Amino acid sequence: MWPISGAVPSTSVFTGATRVTATMRTPWQAKFGLPRLVDDEDEPSWTRELEALLMELDGARNAVRLYDHRRFMPRGVAAGINMGNWTDHMDGQFSDSTVFSDGEGFNEGATTARLARHHYRGERLVLLEGLIPSQRYSLVVGDHLQVKGYLYAARQKVSSDADGKAMVPIHTPLRPDAIKGGMSGRVSFAWPSSPFVMATPFEGLVTTAPNISRGDLQFVEFLPRK
Repeated sequence: MWPISGAVPSTSVFTGATRVTATMRTPWQAKFGLPRLVDDEDEPSWTRELEALLMELDGARNAVRLYDHRRFMPRGVAAGINMGNWTDHMDGQFSDSTVFSDGEGFNEGATTARLARHHYRGERLVLLEGLIPSQRYSLVVGDHLQVKGYLYAARQKVSSDADGKAMVPIHTPLRPDAIKGGMSGRVSFAWPSSPFVMATPFEGLVTTAPNISRGDLQFVEFLPRK
């Protein structure tokens, strides 16, 4: 999963100078290379479930929520555990027998945080609260988070202060307004996702032999109209 640039170049017909303008249209893109899919009684597979999904998507008409399987939890400790080092610490090398990345033995930490103030469409910085306090690596570059139903990535390393707050530079610009408090102000670090539609109405499976299919599926983020 990767972002598509929303920068639009334009060239003056009078001077020939080129100007690049940033836009709000910076959707995420996802591509899935499918393995060989066999559909027979002796070797059942999820081929039919995939076919059913394609039917439900109906080309680019309907959306499905997708997350990046490589970044389903942050490598930073914003969510309480460092999934990037999870397998390194499963045997509990830390003195408190935890798998937490700093070894301090904190037993709290959630997969969510909160917006510390109201934010508006187009902002590229979000102020979070409810993080584990005084952490040098709350988020690292590229960690994903979900705000009001849309996917974002941290553009820089983020540290939390003693009150559990942190200012996070995000990519892409904030989609809709997000109000502090309630579900609108909730920020999720666990399996952060966004709505996606098929990149073209012609995406789908290709039958290469009787009962055998394969193909690639490409999706693009479904953005709010405003």
